[in-house]
Amino acid sequence: MQQNRLTFSPVPPFEDLKYIAGVDISFVKNTNKACAFLDILSYPDLKIVWETHDIVEMTEEYVPFYLAFREVRHLVKLFERCQREKGEMYPQVVLVDGGGVWHPKGTHPLSAAEDDMRCMWTDLMVGLGLASHLGVLLGIPTIGIAKSLLYLPDIPQTITYDTLRASFTPDPSSPTSTSTNHVLVRGESGTVYGAAVIPRNAKSCEKPIFVSVGHLLSLDTAVELVHATSLFRVPEAIRGADQGGREVLRKLEERAKKDGKGILEVL
Repeated sequence: MQQNRLTFSPVPPFEDLKYIAGVDISFVKNTNKACAFLDILSYPDLKIVWETHDIVEMTEEYVPFYLAFREVRHLVKLFERCQREKGEMYPQVVLVDGGGVWHPKGTHPLSAAEDDMRCMWTDLMVGLGLASHLGVLLGIPTIGIAKSLLYLPDIPQTITYDTLRASFTPDPSSPTSTSTNHVLVRGESGTVYGAAVIPRNAKSCEKPIFVSVGHLLSLDTAVELVHATSLFRVPEAIRGADQGGREVLRKLEERAKKDGKGILEVL
C-alpha cells in the first residue's frame, strides 16, 4: 500500500490523476460511536465510483488536537479494504476533513529564552494533524482541509475572517487591484502555515476554507487540487464522505425507531 511518491503531474491539469479520495468521521451524538467513511471519486469528472464505511468506537480518551490518534486507525482500515477490493481504484491523493502541518502540536517559532534551550527533538518536530498522520501511514499524498481558522502562537490576531475577506476582494480605487481566490496565511516569523481558499467554482461563497499540506505535495499543488475538485465551498470528495457518513447514521436511527430501540442497540 505504501507509495511514497506523487503518481501524477503536480500542476494543472494534473496529468495522470485518475482517482481521488475523501474521508470523514461522523459521530453519533453524545457517544463514542461513529461512522468512518471513505469515498473514491474519478477525476476530472468528480463522480463517486466506490465507497465504504465502518461503524467504529473511539476507545481513546478525547484530547483536543490529538484526534488523529483516536481516528486514524479506523481510516487506515478503510484504505486497506479499498486496496483488497478495488485496488485498481486506489486513490492517488486524499483530501481529509482535518489539519495537516497547520497544527498546534508542531514546531512553532521560539522566544529568545526558548531558543537558547532548543534541542534536537524540538528541531525534528513538525505539525502532524490528521491529514499528515494519515498520509505518513498510507504513504500517499494528502491535503488537510479545515472549515475554521486555527490560530497558533505565531499567527497574528490581526488575521481574521474580515481581513481575509478583504484580501479576496479587489480594491475599486486601485486600477491594478485584482481579485484572488486564495490567500497565504503567514505567521509573524514568516512561516507559511497554509492558505485560505475560496474555490473558483464556488461563485457565491464568501467564507474560505483553510488548506494545508498533509503529506508528499506542495502547498501550491494542494491549493490547485482544491480548486480543481470543488464545486462548492468544500471539495467534492470531503462533501461526499460527510454526506455518506451522515446518511448511514440517519438510516440506522430510522431503523432503531422502527424497532423501538435506541440507536446504540442497532450499531
